[in-house]
Amino acid sequence: MAARLRPAIALALAAALLAGPAAGFDPADLRWQSRPLILFAPSAEDPTVTAFRAGLSAAGPGLHERDMVLVEVLGADRASLDGGSLPEGTAADLRRRYQVRVETAMLILVGKDGAEKLRDSERWDLDAVFALVDRMPMRRQEQRERALGSSPTTGDR
Repeated sequence: MAARLRPAIALALAAALLAGPAAGFDPADLRWQSRPLILFAPSAEDPTVTAFRAGLSAAGPGLHERDMVLVEVLGADRASLDGGSLPEGTAADLRRRYQVRVETAMLILVGKDGAEKLRDSERWDLDAVFALVDRMPMRRQEQRERALGSSPTTGDR
């Protein structure tokens, strides 16, 4: 499934890039395809970011197995989607949309339905995030369908 999502994610990213700097990136472009995990931090050097990235490395394919993509919003003007730069203005747009100040570290999980599922400013526990996703009815349905070899449906409840 992750391999099938890559073209859809690439298309969403390409659409955002082609739209130009003013348009930015809209997580709604990923609705019904992916679960954005949005990391906000004052800078890339923030200790919370460093520790979280180490956890991501240790988690292996856990993010993609759950149809999750990582959106990083670092400082006032840097934003990326799964490591690829997002258009100028995206960081400010995301900070405004999710009401996260530049000096604040925050982790937000958005479901495939576009609804916020988690907002955490204190402990960024990737295992807890994975457990939350794994409890979602839509994730359970995806796992059943994958086990049977069929195509998963979309959406989180």
